[in-house]
Amino acid sequence: MPEVHGTAFLELAKDKLVTELNALLASMVTDSIDPLYSYLYEKHNVALLRLNAVTIDLESAEPNIVGTNDIFLRWLIVYSIRVHTAYSDGIQDGQEQMRLLNSITEKLRDNLDLAGGYRIQEINSLIVRQEFSESDTLGGELQTVVSIDVENPQE
Repeated sequence: MPEVHGTAFLELAKDKLVTELNALLASMVTDSIDPLYSYLYEKHNVALLRLNAVTIDLESAEPNIVGTNDIFLRWLIVYSIRVHTAYSDGIQDGQEQMRLLNSITEKLRDNLDLAGGYRIQEINSLIVRQEFSESDTLGGELQTVVSIDVENPQE
């Protein structure tokens, strides 16, 4: 169980997902996988978003009591991962977005244990051909749920 105070564990979980996404990008370049993304941003709200890009951001976090003595909380942390493509909408755009989302999903499924007590519980909600107002782009999105057990501070 990690020794984490406050909400720092939320950023640590995000950092672990970012590490996986960076590893995916490196393997895509090495293996000449197309389509690939060139930029990774740790927020959806990016003023100058360069394409093809992946963005990741915290969507929600909920604690659940684990056990009968209220000592541990299992946090379920939902992150939204978006792909933003440089294509001009249409069928090809949706196909490229889905291929990128599938690559991300496969990478995350291959590494469900993120070490340090962090674990991917779910990968779901793959949606393509969305318009994202924060970045004024088109793309696709998936959600992943990461869990971590932390000590419940007693009063």
